[in-house]
Amino acid sequence: LGFSLSRPIGDSFAHNVVLLSAQPRAQTLSTCAHEFGHLWLTENLKPDRALDPDTREALCELFAFKLAARRNDTNETARIKANPYTKGVILAAIEFEAREGLPGVVQWVRTGTAASLPPATGLTSTDAPARASTDPVELRPPPPPATKLELRSLTRTTKRTVAFINGERFEPGSELSMLIDGKRRRVRLEEVQANSVTVTVDGEKQTLRLGEK
Repeated sequence: LGFSLSRPIGDSFAHNVVLLSAQPRAQTLSTCAHEFGHLWLTENLKPDRALDPDTREALCELFAFKLAARRNDTNETARIKANPYTKGVILAAIEFEAREGLPGVVQWVRTGTAASLPPATGLTSTDAPARASTDPVELRPPPPPATKLELRSLTRTTKRTVAFINGERFEPGSELSMLIDGKRRRVRLEEVQANSVTVTVDGEKQTLRLGEK
C-alpha cells in the first residue's frame, strides 16, 4: 500500500513516502506509520547494523500497531498481529515493547547490536508485566529553535509538488507564519526547481537547496 525512499544528502537525509490512494482509512493510517517507521530506522540505526529484514519490518509494523491501539481500533490491531508479512516477528516486537516500553525499543534500535528481537514467549500487551527499571534511558533532546530555513525534502507526483521546510508542508503558492530566529515571519513558497525552491520571507526572496545547512 506504500513505500518510502531515503537519500543521503550531506550529513542528513531527504525522505519520500508514496501511498496508494483510495484505500480504507485505517489501513492508510497504518501504512503511513509503517513507512515513517522506515524513515526513523534509516536515521537512527548505526550504518554497520545488520538488522534482520523481518525484524526491520516488524519494528515498522509496531509503529502502526501503536497508532491503531491509540485510536482504539481493535480490528486494525488484530489485522496487524495476524498479518503474515513479518513472518510472526510482529508478535515479538509487540511483546518486547510491552515489556521494555517504547524507550526500550528506541534504545535497542540506537545502541543494540543484535540482528533480531528476542523471540516471542506468548505474553501479550495485556498480560506482559511492565518493566520497573531504574536504568536511565538516553533519549535525544528536542531540536533547538530554528535559526534559518532549511529545505528538508521535495515530493513530486503527477498532480502536485510538496516541499517540507523546517518540518512544515508547503505547496507552490502556500504561505505560513513561522518562528525563525525568535521572530515570526511570513514564509511563502514561490517556485520549485529540481533540487531547490524559491521562497519569500516577509517579501524578500531566498533560495533553499536540499542538503544545504
